[in-house]
This record gives sequence, structure tokens and C-alpha cells, in this order.
Amino acid sequence: MDKQIPNKWLVLPVIVLAANFVWRLIDESQIMRQFPFDFVNDVSSYMAQLHFLKVCGFLKFCPFWYNGFIAFKFTPPAWYFFTYPLYLLFGDVKIATYASMLLIFVLAFAAIWYFGRLFNLSRIKRLAFFLFLFANAISIGNFIRSGRIPELFAWLNFVIFAFILLWYKDRPLDKKYLLTIPFLAIIILSHQVVAVLSFVALSGLFLIKNMKEKLAIIASAAAAIAMTSFWLLPYAIGFSNSGVVGHVATAELFNFDKLNLPQNIATLIVPIALWVLFYFYWQSHNKSKKELIFFSPILLTSALLFFRLTYFVPILKYVYPDPHMVLFLFAGLFMFFKTNFSKSLNFEKLISICIIFTAMLSVAISVFYTPGFSQHTVFDAEMLTALNSVNPAEKFLILGTQKTSYSKAYYAYASTYLGLSSASGWYPEVKDNSYMTRLRSVGPSFDGRTREEFSRHTSYLNATTIISYYDGCKVLADFGWTEIKSGAVCLYSRADLK
Repeated sequence: MDKQIPNKWLVLPVIVLAANFVWRLIDESQIMRQFPFDFVNDVSSYMAQLHFLKVCGFLKFCPFWYNGFIAFKFTPPAWYFFTYPLYLLFGDVKIATYASMLLIFVLAFAAIWYFGRLFNLSRIKRLAFFLFLFANAISIGNFIRSGRIPELFAWLNFVIFAFILLWYKDRPLDKKYLLTIPFLAIIILSHQVVAVLSFVALSGLFLIKNMKEKLAIIASAAAAIAMTSFWLLPYAIGFSNSGVVGHVATAELFNFDKLNLPQNIATLIVPIALWVLFYFYWQSHNKSKKELIFFSPILLTSALLFFRLTYFVPILKYVYPDPHMVLFLFAGLFMFFKTNFSKSLNFEKLISICIIFTAMLSVAISVFYTPGFSQHTVFDAEMLTALNSVNPAEKFLILGTQKTSYSKAYYAYASTYLGLSSASGWYPEVKDNSYMTRLRSVGPSFDGRTREEFSRHTSYLNATTIISYYDGCKVLADFGWTEIKSGAVCLYSRADLK
């Protein structure tokens, strides 16, 4: 007799995860009235680019960062198109961004609820599936606290895409399989790394099908790629000359410092958990060859990550660790809820304890490791005063070391709310390597107090206004720049430089 996970085992984990999830959403709602400036902050860049979609347009020249760049040439645009109506409705990128995040979570829950019913999961199992996937410590840190909402949007579409793949794992392809085309296209246009992992999942279905169905899968994937070519082609052509080409995201797998330690511990634990879950799943499916082949691409990817070999694999080396975790969690949750544990009754109590422990540990990590929403500091107030003193006709640059606030967030705020243009900004990929090399040289020349070198670099970057802090103000004065604003945050201009 089949023995699925009893519903009662999930009650406490669901309550714990749901309570923490709701609390995090309430805490993050402060973003609707206050632009974030702290270091735990990707969302400021997305809010700025949402504004750029309105004022610059798609694939048009945008003057606000790096002395100008082509908007969305290297930024997947799907989330911005999705959220743009909310921006028009609310008139503020902060409110639109938070509303978009809530809407994506609602849609993700609806997708899991719908497909969970197709796969005969009970209501509490569907709720648990959603919470373990989107309310775990990794997801809360990435999607709510850091605000990686375009990636969240990609995972929403991945959930639908992956469930369709799972549905056709046990069925011949028919016309409804064509639904994978728009969802794969949206994933490609939402987030590059999720797109790469989506093809990993797709390859599993490809491997188990006959030749006719293999050709249909190839044709469908090609159609999705063709649909995205208006953005994907310029992106691919310009990637090799972009400022990010030398950045290999998986290099942090070898860094076990305090900042990267939790993530790297997860890259060891989660793959092992996936392998254990697959063993029980595979055993309950009579060690089916089809099941092994279908999940083999995901299992292989988990092994590459576990042994740090991903760093040496083309394309995969650009996929940073956290999205791997979401992929493994999705696959592991499906296996867990579709496993017949009647062959593993001796482990019943252990399984129950593991479910509760996993939920409690996830919430503990979220509470003690992931900070809450950060309020503006006195330093932020001074920075805003300095930004309001910048001449809109000039290009500004922020230099110096500051431990509580994020200069990139100030660039985002300045372009969005003050209409200011800067010599720097977010995302090195949007500008060519030669410009980014010169930009990276400004800081060392400033810290080293090499006046002539600093002058050459700032002239090349057209940086006529500098904002700095504390000792940096004296450096600018020694360089002969003209003081516009003094204080803990100072503003200097080279307009009157002799």
C-alpha cells in the first residue's frame, strides 16, 4: 500500500514558515515609503531601471549611468515589462516594485496550487511546497531582503515550465506541450542564469523521449529562443566586450569567509539532501530507468556544484550558487511529495523530525543571518543633501569608503528621483571594457593621492563633480577641486579647477 507523507507532519513546518514569510513581507513593505541605501540591496538597481524604461525606452540611449549606455541591452526586460503597468498606476517605482513582488508570490502560489492538484497533492502539501520553495532562508534573503525580483519573476515562470515537463515525463507530447514555448521565452527574457538552469531541466525530458518527440522538444526550444531574439541577439553579440565578461560568479565557491560561509555550506548540504531524496523517490518508483535519466541532468549539476567543478564548466560557471539551490529545492520537493515511503517505514520518525528541523533551521537562519529592512542613517541624510546640491548639467562620482551605505544605491536614487547623471552606476556589463578599466582606476588614484593620474581618469570619465566622505574631502581639496558642500559628506567640483 502506498504511504505518502502524512499531512499532519506538515502542520508545524507550514505554520513556522508562513509566519516568518508574512513577517518578512510586512517588514519589507517599508520600501514603499523609503528608498533603500544599505548594502543588502539589489532592488535599488531594478527600481532605477524600471524608471529608465519610462524615460529612456527599450534598447535606447540612456544618459544616467556611465556617461550613457543602451538601456536593457544587457538587462533581461521581462520583469520590467510586467511591472511597468504598476509603475504607471502608482506613479512611484518603490510602490510598483513592492506590489510586483507580492503579485509574483501570489501567482507562484496559484501555479503550485493548480499543478499540485494535477499531481494529486493535498492542500497542505501544496501550501508546504510553496513555502519550502519561496519562504526558505535562501529565497527570503534573495527575493525579499535583497530584492532580486526579476529573478523571482523568472522562477515563477520556471515553476510553470518545470511542472509541464514533469507532466509530460509520464505522457506522450501533444499540442499542449507548446505551452512550454512562451514560458521558456519569458524565462530567457527574465534572468539569464535561470534560463541556463531551465535548459538543464529540459534536457532531462529530451533524454527520455523517442526521436520524434526529441525533435519536437528541439523545435519548441528553438521557437522560444527565436521569440527572444530581439533582445537575446544584441546581448550575445555584445557580451564578449562587456565589463562583466571576466567575472566568473562561481569563483565564490572557493571563498569560505564570513560573508560567503552560509551560502557555501548550503552548496554542500542541499546537493546531499537532493541525492538522498532521489534515492527514496527512485526506490519507490521501482528504480525506474526513466526516472533516473529524467533527473540525471539536475543530479549531475548538483554533483558539479558540490565538488566545485561548476567553476570549470562553460556557461555554468557564470551561474552563481543560489539559483542552483532553488532548482535543487524544486526538484527535491517534487521527489519528496511524490515518494512512496511504504518501503521506508523504519525511517518514518526520522523523516518527520527532518521536516520540522529543516523548517525551524531555515527560519532561524533567516532571523539571525538575514537583516531586516534598514532605515536611513544620519549619513544617508547628509548624502541626500549633497546629491540635491549636484548641478544636473554635470556628471558626478562618489569616492571613498563608507561602511553603512551603498554607493550604487545612491546612483540609482539620484537618477530616478533627481534626474542626475553619473560617471558610474550599476552593472559593469552595460559599458565596454575600456571605460570600466578606467573607472576602476579612479579609486586607487584617489586613495593613493596621485593628483595627475586622478585628473586624467576623471577627465576621461567626464566626472566634473565628486562626492566623498571624511578624509576624502581633504584629498579633493589638496587636488585643487572647488568645495561646494562641506561636512561628513562633502561635494567638490572641478568647474573652476585651475
